[in-house]
Amino acid sequence: MGLRLKHCLQKFRRYPLEFVGIGLLIVAPPCVYLYGVFWLIPDAFKSSSQLIQFIAYLMATWCVVGIWANLYLVRQRNSSIKGRFLPQPILATDESVDSNVSLTEANNATLYRRHTNQQIKTLGQQFMAKPFGSDDAWHICSNCEVYVPSRCWHCSGSCNTCILRRDHHCIFAMACIGEENHSNFLGLLLYLTIGTMYATIVLMIYSSNNFDTSYSWYFLKAFIPAIFLFWDFSIHNFLSSLCLIGSITSGTIFLIYFMGACKGETSADKRHKINRSIKGSSKYSYQNLKIFLGLNPLRRIIWPFHQVYKTDYTTSVRQNNY
Repeated sequence: MGLRLKHCLQKFRRYPLEFVGIGLLIVAPPCVYLYGVFWLIPDAFKSSSQLIQFIAYLMATWCVVGIWANLYLVRQRNSSIKGRFLPQPILATDESVDSNVSLTEANNATLYRRHTNQQIKTLGQQFMAKPFGSDDAWHICSNCEVYVPSRCWHCSGSCNTCILRRDHHCIFAMACIGEENHSNFLGLLLYLTIGTMYATIVLMIYSSNNFDTSYSWYFLKAFIPAIFLFWDFSIHNFLSSLCLIGSITSGTIFLIYFMGACKGETSADKRHKINRSIKGSSKYSYQNLKIFLGLNPLRRIIWPFHQVYKTDYTTSVRQNNY
């Protein structure tokens, strides 16, 4: 317990922003949920039927469960190379040089030097940072000192390991997004968007019923936090601003990453201008999404507890040609 606490304190000193981000996702949803369940929903839907009230409570509960479940699974399904069997690829060498030549057998010093230089060059090229080439081209990570497949690159942050099909490091989840947790990451963004939009609507109805606030004035106050910070501060106005801005932000980020998944590419592929779309298909297609996330990709985004299919890298082609 003491060693674990010491390790957490060391991480906090090195990555304080990540602790703030994940702390916000852990604390904010249940706080808004409790405020809504015990204060807002009973008042906003007091004139509605019991069925409508039940649906309102159920939707709020499912949004919080979806956020927490996806956040937990993003961290558990970390997509790192730890515990994965990644066999050494076949190194391509100059065929004109006898690979069996040795120092004792070499009668020609020039031939031996040529063979040695070729071997050094081949191995050196493997250490080059190029995880975005052909899907069949493996490379050596100079930090982990192991062969890793294409689209796998090292996280120099709190993960400190190579991540398979790495997209980026999410400070709000304090984990890297890779091939095993990309669906949960999209699910986290989806439920954040739905939850904050739903909370915004409930807060707006509550304000209209109790404060005689017009919808336009409500959105103006919520969208510009300076208005309530200096002239009309309250917990209600603070949550209104937090939920409205949060819904716009999370919704925009979700659309960006979802459209990238429909193209079959990560944000790293996009930066390096690599096209991952299937030949013959449209730029954004369901086939690209299915190959990128797995079978039933939409269900994987909506349902957090889907099964993870790990890529078998032992059967992939690993012949490198330079």
